[in-house]
Amino acid sequence: MIAAVVVLATLFIAYTFVIVGIARGKTRINAPAVTGHPTLERAYRVQLNTVEQAIMFFPLLRMGIANARPVQGCPQPCCA
Repeated sequence: MIAAVVVLATLFIAYTFVIVGIARGKTRINAPAVTGHPTLERAYRVQLNTVEQAIMFFPLLRMGIANARPVQGCPQPCCA
């Protein structure tokens, strides 16, 4: 379950990179420019916010996994 969360979060981050690339192609704004068209600016901002949140999400997820306690009646630890 935890591995699925990590994989899905990583795929979403990669998806935001692809969306920014597509927006750059449609608006014909080359890197490293990040201003000039509202579509590109929105896509870039979503990507940047997602990466900024991932910086906190992955370490906190790891800390939560390390401190997780098994559920009563569960035959195996919840982190296995």
